[in-house]
Amino acid sequence: MSSNRGQRLHELLLQDLAELKLTQIAETYREVLDEASRQNTSMLQVLATLIAAEVTERRGRALERRIRQAKLPPRKTLEGDDFTFPKRIPKQKILRLFDCEFVPQHPCGVLIGKTGTGKSHILNALGYTACEKGFSVRWTRVIDMINVLTTAQINGTLEKKLKEYTRVRAAPARRTGVSAHRQARS
Repeated sequence: MSSNRGQRLHELLLQDLAELKLTQIAETYREVLDEASRQNTSMLQVLATLIAAEVTERRGRALERRIRQAKLPPRKTLEGDDFTFPKRIPKQKILRLFDCEFVPQHPCGVLIGKTGTGKSHILNALGYTACEKGFSVRWTRVIDMINVLTTAQINGTLEKKLKEYTRVRAAPARRTGVSAHRQARS
């Protein structure tokens, strides 16, 4: 193949990949093709490698977007937490929440306690875990949610504002609870 024709094919491929929004494939296909040529890799393996890279990149961007939209504070984890301060916290019940199996079932879990008992810490870790498992999350303080909804009711926009809270699939409400909502499907 002549170098002009090869260059034109690369340009057309990049245009098509851009139109299809396959950015990761556009970034890596030359490197993958060069490696495949050196390793005598099958076309099917090349295609699988390119698609896998695109899927991985999209999942990463989707996770970043869910975390950003959740408005979560800096990440906290439960690693090293002994669940004994200030009183014994039912560790197994808390840890069971982190499989996020409750979210599609719509129950609510409420964490109640005095300031400094770890409610926000647990909810923060749970919010990040839910995002990682593909759920959309909304982090808010209950008082802020009440104020927003009260203002919306006064302004006649309550239904619209409620949708902002109910379209998420897990809503850790800071300092009081975790509620789960099914995302509306159109």
